[in-house]
Amino acid sequence: MNSTNRLRARVFSALILAFAFVAGGIGVSAQDAPPSYWFAGTRLIFATLEARDGESAVAVTDPGLSRLLARVGATLAYASGQRYVAITTADRRLIAFAVGDARVRVANASIRLPFAPYLEGESVFLPLTAVARALDVLPVPGEGSETILQPQLAALDVRADGGKSYLVARGATALRPTVVEDTPGRLTIAFTGLGSALASTRRIALPGLVSAQVAVSGSARAPITTVTFATSADGSHVVFPVAAPNELELGFAPRGLALDPLPPPRPVLVAAQPPVVPGGATATSGVHVPPAPPIPSGSEAPASASPGAVASPAVVITNVAIAPTEAGATVAVALAGAASFDWHRLSDNRFYIDIHGATLGDAGRDEHPNLPVLESVRVRQIGTPLAPIVRVALSLIGPKRVDVQPNDGGFTLIVGASDALDAARSGYGRIGGPDPNPTAIAAPVDATPPPGFASPVPLASELPWKYGNASPVPAANAPAGANPRLIVLDPGHGGSDTGTAHSGLVEKTICMDIANRLRSLLVAQGWIVKMTRTDDSDVYGPNASDINELQARVNVANFNAARMFISIHVNYFSDPATRGTTTYYTKPQDLALAKAVQRNVIPVANTYDDGVRHGHLYVTNHTTMPAVLVETAFISNPGDVAKMQSPAFLQNMAQGIANGVKEYAGVPRAAVSSTADGSR
Repeated sequence: MNSTNRLRARVFSALILAFAFVAGGIGVSAQDAPPSYWFAGTRLIFATLEARDGESAVAVTDPGLSRLLARVGATLAYASGQRYVAITTADRRLIAFAVGDARVRVANASIRLPFAPYLEGESVFLPLTAVARALDVLPVPGEGSETILQPQLAALDVRADGGKSYLVARGATALRPTVVEDTPGRLTIAFTGLGSALASTRRIALPGLVSAQVAVSGSARAPITTVTFATSADGSHVVFPVAAPNELELGFAPRGLALDPLPPPRPVLVAAQPPVVPGGATATSGVHVPPAPPIPSGSEAPASASPGAVASPAVVITNVAIAPTEAGATVAVALAGAASFDWHRLSDNRFYIDIHGATLGDAGRDEHPNLPVLESVRVRQIGTPLAPIVRVALSLIGPKRVDVQPNDGGFTLIVGASDALDAARSGYGRIGGPDPNPTAIAAPVDATPPPGFASPVPLASELPWKYGNASPVPAANAPAGANPRLIVLDPGHGGSDTGTAHSGLVEKTICMDIANRLRSLLVAQGWIVKMTRTDDSDVYGPNASDINELQARVNVANFNAARMFISIHVNYFSDPATRGTTTYYTKPQDLALAKAVQRNVIPVANTYDDGVRHGHLYVTNHTTMPAVLVETAFISNPGDVAKMQSPAFLQNMAQGIANGVKEYAGVPRAAVSSTADGSR
C-alpha cells in the first residue's frame, strides 16, 4: 500500500484533560453536603474522601477508586511511603502524579492540578475529578450534591493513507458500538453508556469520508453518543480489530479501491505546541498536519488540529548535504527556525547530534559516502509526538575529530582527518533564530549545561521528572551505576522487527505491553525509568543490522549510567510442549538480579519455572551494569499462549519482575517528599 504523501488530520478531541482543573471545576467544601459519585449507573462508595481546596481528595488505596479504575481498564501502581503514583490506562497511556507537585503528567503533557497530591499516613491523596478527567471520564452535575462521573467518547482521529481514510475512536471504557444505519453515503453508530464533549459537526473531506456528526442523548447517568459519518455514496467501509478495548478503528475507501483486512500502521504523529485553554491547562491534541492538496473553491478545508494549535512545528530540517574536503568531510544541515541541540561522541567511533523540537522536511537518510573518514550518515526522526527530535548520526572511520559549527541557516559537522583520542564526549548549543551568536559548546565532565540540554552524569537529585523524554544524558564514559535510581527497560524487537509471531500473537506487541506495565510499577517504587523504545519503532533504524539495533539498546543504558537493565522478550521453540519463563544473564554481576526476578515472577505469573540460564546474549553481555533478559513465556506453547492473551497475566508478569527488582535492590533512597517543590 502506498504510504507516501500521507495526509493526517486530527478530526476533533474532547480535550478532557484540558477542561479547567481549577476554575469552574466540580468540587466540595467543608460546608457542603457529603458528595455522592455515580459511575455507569452505579454509586461509587469512597472510604477516604476528603475536602481539599474546593475539590475532593481520595486515597490511592480507596476501594472506590479501585473500582473506578477497574471499570475503565486502568491499573494503579503505588508503593507505600513513596512519592510517585502511576496509572496506566487501557490504551497504555501513563498518568503520573508526584507528592507535592501540582501537575499531572499524562503521556507527554503536563497539566495543572487544583492542588498537589499529598501524603497522609501511608497513603497518597489525589484530586478525584482530576484523576477522572485524565481517564476520559467527565464529572457532570447531578441532583443536589450528586456528581456523575460520565465516561466519554473522547476522541475521533482520522488520517488518509494510500487514497483511503482511517478513523480511530477512543473512549473511556470498552467501545461496543451498535450500527444504527448503514446505507450508501451514510453510516451511523451508537455508543451506549458514553457521553461526549466533541464538536457536533466537523467537515473531514478525505478519501471516502466527507464529514462526521456527533449527537448525545439519554440522561447524565445513561448517556448515548451517536456518530453519523457521511461517506462516499459508492464507496466502502470496514471495522478493524484493535488491540485496546477502548478503541475502534474504521476504514473508508472511495469507489474503485478495496480495503485490506488490516489497516496500515498508524504514523507517529508530530505534535505542534499544544494550545492553551482556560484554567491554565494545556491541551494535548495538537498535531502536525502536513500541507494538504488544493481544496476546490467553495468547499471546506479538511479538519486540522484543535483551535489554537500551531499548524506546524517551529523547526524543520530542510536539507542535509555531505561533501568531501581536503582534510576530511563536511555534513551540512539546513533548517528553518531556531533549535537547541546536544551532541555525543561514542566510544565505538560514532558521533550523533540531536536537534530538539525538530521534524524532517522529507524522508530520513541512510548514506554511505565512501570517504576515508566517514563510513555512513544516518538522518532520522526520533523522540515523541510532543517532543520530536531529528538525529544526525555519523559512523566514523577511526576516532576522527568532529567539530560542530553553527551558522545562520543551521550547522555544519566538520570531520577532520586526524584522530582525536582526548576529544570531549558531549556538548550542547543553539542554532538558528534571532540569536546573533549561535554556539556549540563542548561539555567537560563537570559542566552544568542550561535546562533542556544534555548533562554529563547527573545526580539522582538533578532528575526532576522521571517520565519525560528529555532527561539529561551522561557522557559516554560515565561509570556504570552513576545514576543509582535509573532503570532502563528494553521492550524486545519493534518497528521493522516484529520478533516471533504465532497463534495470532506478535512478540513486539506483547513486549511493549509488559514493559509499559512494568514501567508504572517501578515508577511507583520510586525508580527513574527510561525505555529503549516507547512505541512500535526501531531503536537504531528500520531494517538495521542486528548488531546496530542491539548496540543502540545497550547505548541507552550505558550512556545513561543506569543502575540496571531489563530486556523483555517472548520465547519460541519448535516443540510446542516447551513452556514457561526463563531469565538469562551473562556477566557474574547479573546473576543476583536474574535469580531475584525469576524467583518472584513464577509464583505471581503462575508460569512454569524454566530456570535462570547463562547465555552470551548481546544486550546482557555489552551492558556495563547488572542486566537480565526475561523470556516471559513461549508463544509456541498453547498453554502459555492462553495466558498471554489475558491482560491480567501481562500485569502479573510485570508485577513479578517489579517484585524481583525490589528484592534485589530494595527501593531507591530519597524517594519520599512532602514538600511543595519536591525538594529533598
